[in-house]
Amino acid sequence: MRIFVALVLGGLLAMGCSDDGNQGNGGNGGTAGTGGMAGNGGAGGAGDGSPTITEVTSTPNQGCAVGVPGVYTIEVTATDAEDAAQDLSYTGSPPTGCSWAVGSNNMFDGDVAMWNCPNAVDYPGAVVIVTDTDNNTDEVMFTVAVCQVVTVP
Repeated sequence: MRIFVALVLGGLLAMGCSDDGNQGNGGNGGTAGTGGMAGNGGAGGAGDGSPTITEVTSTPNQGCAVGVPGVYTIEVTATDAEDAAQDLSYTGSPPTGCSWAVGSNNMFDGDVAMWNCPNAVDYPGAVVIVTDTDNNTDEVMFTVAVCQVVTVP
């Protein structure tokens, strides 16, 4: 019953009254608004600026052989709305069974690290962006596969 009353009242209001005897012509529609002022993004509106690791690639050295220890180059690709890629820093530890390669200074050099693995099994690892302007981080898990190039998105 309430719906019926609401529909009848709405219909009567829509018809309106006219002094010239017409049953209403719909009017001229009024003028368009200006749309208001642009916002400042608000909470989440402009993105949070956190870095995102978009790809990690593990590449074995040439001449890789199963069962013979070898060096793997780990390369990280990342994006950050607030910082240039070269201004980001990374950390990660070699997977269990692997170690830092000789000459790697036990750290990432920019977005690249070198690890020495025995090439006996696949080795799961992780890379973390540890520094951006606001100290935001991102982490990606990946696998160093025996004598194979592996890329994870």
